[in-house]
Amino acid sequence: MRIVLASPYPVEKGQIPNGPEKVAKCLLDEFRKIGGLDLHVVTFSPSINQDSIVREEDLTIYRLPCATRLVALTFSSRDTLRLRKKIREIKPDVVHAQTTTAYTSGALASGYPAVITVHGIFSKDISVSSGVRRFLKSKLLALFESACIRSASDIIAISPYILKEFGGLIRGSVHNLENPVHERYYRIRNCEKPGRVLYAGRVIRRKGVLDLVRAIEKVRWQVPGVELRIAGETDSEPDCVAEINEYVGINGLDGNVRFLGNLDEARFQHELGSASILALTSMQETAPAVIQQAMAVGKPVVATRVCGNPYLVEHGGTGLLVDYGDVLGIAEAVADLLADSKKRKEMAARAKHLAQRFRADVIARKTLEIYEKIGKSRRFALSASTEFEGTN
Repeated sequence: MRIVLASPYPVEKGQIPNGPEKVAKCLLDEFRKIGGLDLHVVTFSPSINQDSIVREEDLTIYRLPCATRLVALTFSSRDTLRLRKKIREIKPDVVHAQTTTAYTSGALASGYPAVITVHGIFSKDISVSSGVRRFLKSKLLALFESACIRSASDIIAISPYILKEFGGLIRGSVHNLENPVHERYYRIRNCEKPGRVLYAGRVIRRKGVLDLVRAIEKVRWQVPGVELRIAGETDSEPDCVAEINEYVGINGLDGNVRFLGNLDEARFQHELGSASILALTSMQETAPAVIQQAMAVGKPVVATRVCGNPYLVEHGGTGLLVDYGDVLGIAEAVADLLADSKKRKEMAARAKHLAQRFRADVIARKTLEIYEKIGKSRRFALSASTEFEGTN
């Protein structure tokens, strides 16, 4: 089977990829273990001005230049055409697009059997967009996203939340399949440091990091050694980072809050293994991979009761859910788990048990079954069409 993954894809080995990149890389690693597959990745790179190709034994990676300006306004038309052309050159049996961007529009325009995986929800970004320019961009991307959803004949839903948001737009077949978690996360040693709380993600307003820091200020009076370790990039919204740093300084939290910056995969895994709990206090999340990874390691999670989080975190079973913006509720949940090692161990065991369904080898084989089904349906349709034409 010749497969094209049209997706963001990591450039450097060892870096922590984002959601779609992580899924594509994880699936490809498993596909390569299975063997017998002709694998191709087509990805956009804003840093190049001409196509580049990297060939490995069983994998070919195509990097295409992409538009960096007026992308939303033009509905990614140039990138759609670039991707469509490349897919037609490859002549795959199936195309799997990650994200409802030009990856999806190009895959759908190629004419080859295609399935799309929806990761983020642009229409939700409208509610958290600040400024007229960001609002308009989010609005345009949401319109483009809706068109992609309506046009897709096959959609992989990584969370029931996807169906809740897009149920009225979906016209094609839905395949319920969660994101994969790499095998290495199931092998991480649990060597938790008392009082250590890990946040992993971008430091931006919709992630609610300031709420978490404010909660830590309350927790320290009950758990004096509490330490919040913030792992993630801080360049996207410097004003947000400045506000957090100001709060830390005013409230004397320098010994309780530490910015780690962007981590490579190995260091992130070490941080996850050393944490007592993971905290994610966002306004919006679809199906956070970091929650799945924490479950695989056996870490209780404190998360906001928003969007896709409740479908991953079993309240009272694998962690605790709190309302977004409820600083006191976050503080109580964090303090409760840090003070009760028995509860943490029980939640850890439950989380590891439930996380078996995320194993990458399981997800990869189910994904291949979807590819086979889509390809078979297309072949049947072509065969029926040929027979019909032959009778006329």
